Amino acid sequence: MISRSIHLYTTILTLFFLGLGLFNCTARQENPDKSPEAWLYITQTVSEKLGDMKKIQFPPTGKDNITRIGDNRYQVTSYVEYLNKEDESQRTYFYGTVVLQGDSWAVDSLKFSE
Repeated sequence: MISRSIHLYTTILTLFFLGLGLFNCTARQENPDKSPEAWLYITQTVSEKLGDMKKIQFPPTGKDNITRIGDNRYQVTSYVEYLNKEDESQRTYFYGTVVLQGDSWAVDSLKFSE
């Protein structure tokens, strides 16, 4: 009778700790990488900031210019080329941080330089 109680107790403890371990594994999973979405959001924001410039083009490898700096934070360093109001070709560099808050993106910081 005592050995049966010890076996039952051991089984319950084992199941408890297995369940606890599985819960911790799923709770610790990082959010999936959202770099493509971060790139899309920052390019839309930069385009809006530039206003009515013509032929706005971002580098085709721009998604490679994103660094994940947290679960939902991304740092972007890149450039944009466009025709200014005098129809002259211009390249402007930008860097900033975008954050995914729930289901929507927000710009934490954005700076431009030529």
